[in-house]
Amino acid sequence: MTDNKSDAAALVGSSPASANTAELNRLNTKLERLSAQSKALRKAMRQFGGNFDATVWAAAFNSPDSDDINRVYTVTGGYLALVNNTAEAVRAGAS
Repeated sequence: MTDNKSDAAALVGSSPASANTAELNRLNTKLERLSAQSKALRKAMRQFGGNFDATVWAAAFNSPDSDDINRVYTVTGGYLALVNNTAEAVRAGAS
C-alpha cells in the first residue's frame, strides 16, 4: 500500500497522460469500495439497534468503557471513510 507522497513521487517525471491515468485508477478503486464501505457502516450501526437507537448510541458515545468506545469508532470511522471518498470523487469529477 502506498501513501499520497509515494504516489506523487512515482508520478514525477512521468507524462501528464500517465499521471492522469494513475489518478483515475486510484479514484476508481475508491469508488468501487463505496458499496462495501456502505454495507460495513450499516453493519456497524446495527450494534446500536436495528433502527440505530440514538439513546443506545449516546450512551456508548459517552461511555468510558473501551468496548463501547470501539463500537462507536466503527460507526464514526465508517462514516468518515464514506464521506471522504465520496467528496474526493465529487471534487475529481468537478475538475
